[in-house]
Amino acid sequence: MSLNSDGTAAYKKVEKGSSETINWTLTDQGNLRLEFDDGYAWDWTLMSESENYLAVKSMGWTADGSEKDILSMVVAVTAAMQ
Repeated sequence: MSLNSDGTAAYKKVEKGSSETINWTLTDQGNLRLEFDDGYAWDWTLMSESENYLAVKSMGWTADGSEKDILSMVVAVTAAMQ
């Protein structure tokens, strides 16, 4: 994923061989919120960081609230891939 300064991001789905443009904002709580065209929203909360690795807790939900996800992950920060 590459975040742009205009509040958009290129989200690449490597396993599907596709990508989509999504929107991002920083919430009042300091979370990174990603919003997809289908209404799905995904908040990332930074738990810790070490060098170029981020420990993130993420919470996601569908537009109608019928599905919710909570997970933890480690994200590597690298230069944008072309």
